[in-house]
Amino acid sequence: MSILDAEIIYTALQRASALIVVGHEEPDGDCVASQLVLGEYFLSTGKTVGIFSSGPFHRKEISQFSSRFETTISPELLRQNPTVVLLDCSTLSRTGSLAQQIQNHHTIVIDHHIEDTESKFFGDLRFVEPSAPATAYLVQLILEAGGVRLNSDQAKLLMTM
Repeated sequence: MSILDAEIIYTALQRASALIVVGHEEPDGDCVASQLVLGEYFLSTGKTVGIFSSGPFHRKEISQFSSRFETTISPELLRQNPTVVLLDCSTLSRTGSLAQQIQNHHTIVIDHHIEDTESKFFGDLRFVEPSAPATAYLVQLILEAGGVRLNSDQAKLLMTM
């Protein structure tokens, strides 16, 4: 894991006109926490951000968060030339019903899973580190590389999911 990689990703997120934050279908705690902390941080900076999931949110530990995710990307957001941030997965196919809507947009991949042949070539910018314990850790590195100090709610969400 390189701090330089985290800085590059943070800078790209800062420069984006709008963000679409997406994780894999049937999300787990790492996916949910990563999306919420990254997406809500950039939303708090005044950036246009949508946080999306195909769901379902059947896992007990994440069901309480389902209302914080949208399932359909609005045409208005798509017209803003958004950058797609794909978290906790490295391919569009893992995003389920959202794949078709986001396939032609600039994409940043942030993941800790071992890559397969298909995923190695997907994404305009990639921060994929299989030695990381979780994608949430990579999100923490990215935000800290940008000088962001996580508040207690953000830290708790990243570390407990």
